[in-house]
Amino acid sequence: MTDQVLSISRSGGNPGRAFDESVNLANILGNHYNPALAQERIKECHNLLKKSVAKPSTEEMKNNGWDAAYDLRQWREFSDTENANVLTVVMQNVSRGWFGAGGGPTKASAEEANRFRKSIKNARSA
Repeated sequence: MTDQVLSISRSGGNPGRAFDESVNLANILGNHYNPALAQERIKECHNLLKKSVAKPSTEEMKNNGWDAAYDLRQWREFSDTENANVLTVVMQNVSRGWFGAGGGPTKASAEEANRFRKSIKNARSA
């Protein structure tokens, strides 16, 4: 039990990210079908994913049977955002897409505009 508390308390806030080779995980992994293999895999993953390890080469990835995962870098949600300015964004939002950055009249936007006008008329008469 002491080993378990020790391994969890060394984390800066996320117990799943802490790994210390000096901590004996035998008690924690006691119910695992293969505790020695589990401890070996935990160590292997930690060594592969720590910041000080260089990105694996294409050849190393191929030799290990690894594929590139989904790229988690930030992506542009809207392709024309570099051309947008405050005025066009405000115009687009105020006009419900009729004016400003992109958009334009469609059947759906015309119906929305009619609903919008009706709601304004109803609010005035109330």
